[in-house]
Amino acid sequence: MKKCLLLLPVIFFVVGCSGTTSDQPKVVGTVAPPTSTSQKEFKVGDVIELTGHKIIINSANKKYKSSSEYIEPPQGKKWVVVSVTIENTSATDLKIDPWFFKLREDSTKIKYDYTGIGYLETPLQSVSLGAGGKITGNIPFEVNANETDYTLECLYNFDFGDSTTLSIKI
Repeated sequence: MKKCLLLLPVIFFVVGCSGTTSDQPKVVGTVAPPTSTSQKEFKVGDVIELTGHKIIINSANKKYKSSSEYIEPPQGKKWVVVSVTIENTSATDLKIDPWFFKLREDSTKIKYDYTGIGYLETPLQSVSLGAGGKITGNIPFEVNANETDYTLECLYNFDFGDSTTLSIKI
C-alpha cells in the first residue's frame, strides 16, 4: 500500500507533464479582413494571440517624414515606422523592448534593427508590462530607399532565450 502511495505523485506528475498544449501563434481576430488561423506569416491588422500576450501590427508607414525639417535619413536611406500594440494576457510581467523587432527587406533579406529617430511620436518604450497591461508604440527602422516590400520579425515569447520569431508582412 505504501508503494502505491509513493508512486501516486509520480504518476500525477508524468500525466500532467504529458498534456498537449500549443505555444504556436494563432490569429484570434483581425482589424483588417479575416485570415486563416493556420498561416505561418501574418499581415498588418491581424490580432496574433500567443501564450501570455497578443500582438497587433496596427500600421506601417513606409515613407515616414520627421516633424522636424532638420531631421532626415541619410542619403540613399528612408525610414519605415511600424505601429504595434501589445497586450499582456498573462498573470506575470512581460518584458517589452523595440529591440525584439527586426525589419527584413524581402528582396535582399537584409535585417534591420530598431533605429532611434528624434521627434518620433509615441515610440515603443522598453518596459515591463504588468498583468492585463496594454501598450501601443511606434518602432522606426532605417532602410534602403529603393526597397518597397518588408517583413517584420519579432521574438515569439519576448524572451532572450527563445529564438522563435513571428513574421508579419508589411
